[in-house]
Amino acid sequence: MALGRPRAAGRDQGCGVGGALFDQVTAQLSEGFWLRTQAENHRARRFYERRGMMLDHIEGETGVERAVYVMRRST
Repeated sequence: MALGRPRAAGRDQGCGVGGALFDQVTAQLSEGFWLRTQAENHRARRFYERRGMMLDHIEGETGVERAVYVMRRST
């Protein structure tokens, strides 16, 4: 399953849209999944960490670094 680049627009942030989407994804991908976000996007990173995702590594070059998060689920 590929989601592309889902995100809530600025005015929709904090309204539960992202949380609802995240819940749907985790329900459908019971074996786990990974995602990337811009390393400097601290708001997104906090969002993922609050939901149990773990930082796996940072990739890329300075200025275009991406944080790679994983959600491991028990089978």
